[in-house]
Amino acid sequence: MSWLTDPDEEWSGGSEATPENAAQPPAAQPRTTPPPAGYQPGGYQPTGYQPGTPPPYQPSGYEPGSAGPDYRQPQYQPGYEDPTLASGYQRSGYHAFADDLEDEPRSRLPVIAAIVGAWLVVSLLVLGFLLVVHGPHKSNTGATAPKSGAASSSAPGSSASNGSSSANPNLPTGWTQQAADDQTDCAGHSYGRVAAFLAKTPCSSLHRALITTQSSNRTVVIASYVITFTNSGKANLFDKLVSADGTGNVNDLLREGTTFTNAPAHISDNAAFAAQRNDKQVSVAEAAYTSGTTNNNDAALQALAQQAVATG
Repeated sequence: MSWLTDPDEEWSGGSEATPENAAQPPAAQPRTTPPPAGYQPGGYQPTGYQPGTPPPYQPSGYEPGSAGPDYRQPQYQPGYEDPTLASGYQRSGYHAFADDLEDEPRSRLPVIAAIVGAWLVVSLLVLGFLLVVHGPHKSNTGATAPKSGAASSSAPGSSASNGSSSANPNLPTGWTQQAADDQTDCAGHSYGRVAAFLAKTPCSSLHRALITTQSSNRTVVIASYVITFTNSGKANLFDKLVSADGTGNVNDLLREGTTFTNAPAHISDNAAFAAQRNDKQVSVAEAAYTSGTTNNNDAALQALAQQAVATG
């Protein structure tokens, strides 16, 4: 085969071909593109390559003789921000944490408002209970009554009379009945614990009167009433309740708006008080001066109050 001019050329003739009739290789075509940078005849070699040695590969920061950097975990420098993490997060090993993982503390205003509101509700309930249970005894404080120029005779089951002692012939000499009425709704004409008692233990009847008399040249007004129950046991319970301080009372006629000539606006808070039970009835009276100072320890007023309940 020495007659072949190029060992890389293919033989295109048959087995019987001879050099004379063998196909001739095509003529070499001139190169139209420049060779790559660093091309050396006989093949491509990287810059710095020395024949017979592998090309060196050294990672950045490698020092000869050292173990080199540890590539098992990524290395991070302080202040480095990983573009793959959301803003505000930092890497720590293989985990990322936010600078502010803790939630902002919840506002305590709703809790405080609920506590204050509950306290106010409880306070109002207690105050209302105290006003009902411990209403002022034998005084006008804390009670509401209709105001008019005459006795309260328009209420159902009531009747009224004004004028002289002839309306009650049992009155002592020198006593004048200025007004009177009769009721069947005792709870509706009372206040404090007395009203609560009468709401659960209704009375059978109620007779009220306003009487005037003289004592040491001073005018005295006596507000009295007689209340009747269905049995003596209920009357006894009422007598004990109304005689205690701070339990309330039945409204006198002045409290409910009845008036007369030179009448005071209301019975004094320091009026002398008396109560007496007679079987199913309880008589109650308060005596006070129509003007000036009244003292419930005044002997004359106490005597008049006792006389009023004895008269009935």
